[in-house]
Amino acid sequence: MSTTSPSQRRYEKTRQGILDAARAILRESGIEGISIRTLAERVDYSPSAIYKYFDSKEAILAALREEGWRLSEAMSAEMDFTGMSPVEMILAGGMNYMRFARTYPEYFKLMLSSEYAESQTMNEIFNNPDFAGLTPLIEAGIQAGQIELPEGVSILHARLMMWFLVHGASIIEISLMGEQREEFEQAANEVFVAATKLMAPKKV
Repeated sequence: MSTTSPSQRRYEKTRQGILDAARAILRESGIEGISIRTLAERVDYSPSAIYKYFDSKEAILAALREEGWRLSEAMSAEMDFTGMSPVEMILAGGMNYMRFARTYPEYFKLMLSSEYAESQTMNEIFNNPDFAGLTPLIEAGIQAGQIELPEGVSILHARLMMWFLVHGASIIEISLMGEQREEFEQAANEVFVAATKLMAPKKV
């Protein structure tokens, strides 16, 4: 049985309706298309009514960004790594990163927008769980004899290389590929595989 009052439920329903409208505008017009005025017009409220639920445009974008992270985490949780080697898990994770960008391009662009994302130091970025999760996979690959980093190349370098590749591929796909997406995804997968081969032990 719900413990919330009817007024609380109405509040949350209205708040979610505003977020749904903001998401639609984000998908249609990008971040620049969202304003308190355009939202008020979309949901047929006065701008002052919107402020009862969100203090500012930035607060609305922050709520949408949180929704995006929850969707990203849910998509990652659906992945089945059973029987995969560490290298295969790295590759699968990279393709899943692209899948999220492809499925939710409006969230992807907002979550990674430097204008609206929370400011972080480089150390905070490197230790972010979504980024640092590659570390145990690379370490496991090294222990399993599947990965051998060249002299002077650290685990952080390897993490950055894979991140640069999958993020760059994701941006290119959602921005430029259109009808060629399926062919591009195949090419991206081949590039990711080639990158892991650069870290493979050298045959003597």
